[in-house]
Amino acid sequence: MTFEQNKKILIVDPDVNSRALAVQMLSKQGCFVQVTGDLDNAYYLIEKDPPHYVLLSLEFRNLDVATFNCVLLNRRPDACLLLASHDPERAPVKSFPILIKPYQEPQLLIAVGC
Repeated sequence: MTFEQNKKILIVDPDVNSRALAVQMLSKQGCFVQVTGDLDNAYYLIEKDPPHYVLLSLEFRNLDVATFNCVLLNRRPDACLLLASHDPERAPVKSFPILIKPYQEPQLLIAVGC
């Protein structure tokens, strides 16, 4: 199965290894992937070229998921926010899909529609 070429995915994760793993999995499917390890840069990338999907790690300090999602949806109303955590049971937000880290390829591909 191949991913629609025009869909964009933004991976926002402070962990370089998690970012690299996600890029490797998604790139094999032909996904257009951007990555950042910094929230300010994520907001910039969303403003510049809003993605269809954002995979957002919950490891950032002072992360306000609701505000992040509002910024994303203001730029692309059909966007989908996915959260990532090593321990989803301790995640402060339960209203978004949460992927368990380290990423497993089948779950990641299903989550972003590959």
